[in-house]
Amino acid sequence: MDELINQIQATSDFKNEIVFVKFKYVEIRDLLKHFLTLISASLVFSVTFSEKIVDFQNAPFKQKLVLYASWGALVLSLGLCGYGLYTNYLAAEIAIERISELTEKPFENTAKISYFIQDLSAILYGLGLTLLVSTSLFKMKRNY
Repeated sequence: MDELINQIQATSDFKNEIVFVKFKYVEIRDLLKHFLTLISASLVFSVTFSEKIVDFQNAPFKQKLVLYASWGALVLSLGLCGYGLYTNYLAAEIAIERISELTEKPFENTAKISYFIQDLSAILYGLGLTLLVSTSLFKMKRNY
């Protein structure tokens, strides 16, 4: 593939596609893999230590609901991050097909969708962590 890209770099027709395949796709893929690890670790950590966060026997319904909402946001974030990784791959595949002149379909549309999904995943991750912290604040407020 590098040979094909090096041959085509002399022409200016596919510069956006080449930049995306050689740099953006690789960097975003690595970023999303790390983000998947971070999301799953946060989810596992919060589930493992949920008894420390919420006393399920004595906790009010609101506190439990906020904890479940936190877990829901983290699970959605995890799923969207994986889907963002997949759509990033699809954008790279379309860009390679454009370089090889196998398709006229623009890769930018798929890349924009992928970026939107990745951003939504990050927002849900932040929301999940915020809800998780607010769950702990319920406990602190009750203790004082």
